Amino acid sequence: MKKVIIIEDHPLIAEGLEEIVNNIPELVLVGTASDGKDGLEMIRSQSPAIVLTDLNIPELNGLELLDIIKHEQPDLQVLILTMYNNPSLVQKAIDLGASGFLVKEDGKEIIQTALEAIMRGGTFFSTKIKARKKAEVPVFQDNFIRQFSLSGREIEILGLVSQSLTNKEIAAQLYISETTVQTHRRNLKRKLGAKHTADLVRFALENKA
Repeated sequence: MKKVIIIEDHPLIAEGLEEIVNNIPELVLVGTASDGKDGLEMIRSQSPAIVLTDLNIPELNGLELLDIIKHEQPDLQVLILTMYNNPSLVQKAIDLGASGFLVKEDGKEIIQTALEAIMRGGTFFSTKIKARKKAEVPVFQDNFIRQFSLSGREIEILGLVSQSLTNKEIAAQLYISETTVQTHRRNLKRKLGAKHTADLVRFALENKA
């Protein structure tokens, strides 16, 4: 039997996933975590064959968790189950080594089919992802998707903005021009829907940028 760990912060959804796993004779559920940090500790201690995780989870989001565990345990199979039907997220999950990607619109039968396919060494991606056109995907849904859309340099500058550094100070610290800093700040405001610098600072503090 192959061991499974579920990481989901919504109790009712977690309960439903537990039921699905328990209905597959070849799988045994060895733990359920409600955040990424606890999930990582559970994975390290239990060494499961399959991890079923949401993306927008506390402490350590699903993509960060996926990146860590695939480096530590390359053979571990990870199935993503999320509310985000976003092509960029799907591609990022694939790049990080996910074995499958489902959206929460998928029913129990699809989730069970995906688990069975992954259990046998295959992959499984929701048909709803392929069916939805990119233009139909909202750019932002919440802070998780907003944070995901930022580049590494933008996150770096956001962190410095939150420290009340001026454009000149940021430019000097990063060895770039003030004009480049100004461009990044404009892009940050556009991506995060921020009108003022105070909005950027608030987002940075709330999301530990």
